[in-house]
Amino acid sequence: MFQVELVCSDPRCDAEVTQWIEQLDEVAAVACECGHGLVTVRIEGFEPVLAPV
Repeated sequence: MFQVELVCSDPRCDAEVTQWIEQLDEVAAVACECGHGLVTVRIEGFEPVLAPV
């Protein structure tokens, strides 16, 4: 699992989006609400940990 942080490419817009995805190819071209594109600024990988019950 990956946590991907995206920001708007328009310097006047302060939009930030965090997506949780299974595979990196799931990150697609995404548009901001203001009409500009979102740019990936950070990708972190996570492995789920199952605690014993």
